[in-house]
Amino acid sequence: LIKMKLTKSELNTISNQYNLGKIISIKLMRKGVVNYNFDAKTDRGEVIIRIMGYKLDEHNKKKKELEFKILNFLKENNFPYEIPVPIKNKSNNYLSRINEKNIWVYKKIIGDRVKKLNKEQIKEIAKALATYHKFIYKFKDYSNINRDETWILNKFSEMRKVESNNKINKLVLDKIDFIEKSYLEIKKDFNENIIVNHSDFHKHNVLFQGNKVVAILDFDNLKIAPRAKDISYAIRAISIKNSKLNNRTMNLFIKEYEKIWPLSKKEKQMIIPYMIIDRCIVFWWFYEGMKKKKHKKYEYMLDSVNIIKNLQKQLH
Repeated sequence: LIKMKLTKSELNTISNQYNLGKIISIKLMRKGVVNYNFDAKTDRGEVIIRIMGYKLDEHNKKKKELEFKILNFLKENNFPYEIPVPIKNKSNNYLSRINEKNIWVYKKIIGDRVKKLNKEQIKEIAKALATYHKFIYKFKDYSNINRDETWILNKFSEMRKVESNNKINKLVLDKIDFIEKSYLEIKKDFNENIIVNHSDFHKHNVLFQGNKVVAILDFDNLKIAPRAKDISYAIRAISIKNSKLNNRTMNLFIKEYEKIWPLSKKEKQMIIPYMIIDRCIVFWWFYEGMKKKKHKKYEYMLDSVNIIKNLQKQLH
């Protein structure tokens, strides 16, 4: 398990750059499989210091620019949920580069994470996602973002070249043909209601007060895609247990979502196919892209295979 630390010198630099005041205490938060988040108490309040868990190449720079644009757009348009609005540093930038670490900061949002969702909380998550979609539908400043996802086929080809020298590689070689075929079988030229998808909407990325959602977090994985894809991800995250989809939970989610923004027949038909596409892509990501929780790699990859198989049965 990779551990990330901030030195006293780095903390002083961050505090000075972002005008945070005196840092009283700091704690690494456990949640998340990509970034490293620190809860910092200062004499001016609490903030979250986020260290990006991936390289800031040109593609990721564009994604980060989009994320900050979206967060400020939502704030300026009176979005009814709390969001992690970035704080600018003394150079008038959101990002800082400190000892090879890419860092940004936002004010800590008060709320609770829920381990097991009840019916009302599921309905609240559906309502929150639909509200986000209604607001973000007006945002169109994403012309420089590439929507092409055929890159994953190149990744599948590379995975075929691995050596069969451990159980994870053996799993790759045994399942990669199935994964690629499953991906290609889904029709992907669906272009209804293209918006900026949150792409990581689940119970760990919302905060509750009682049964009410009060905040939406982690806009790190924004993608330009049909809203059905975002809905599909959110439903999968709360409706799949032991690799099987709970149709009752899915239908409850859709019913509540449609109170705010109805779905077309075709959008509903795309929900399960998008789940399959997502699991095909994360099969690769768990293998190559996941830098934290590497001890869970085999378990996550095998679970993705089983989910795809069960979803395919439901489609047919």
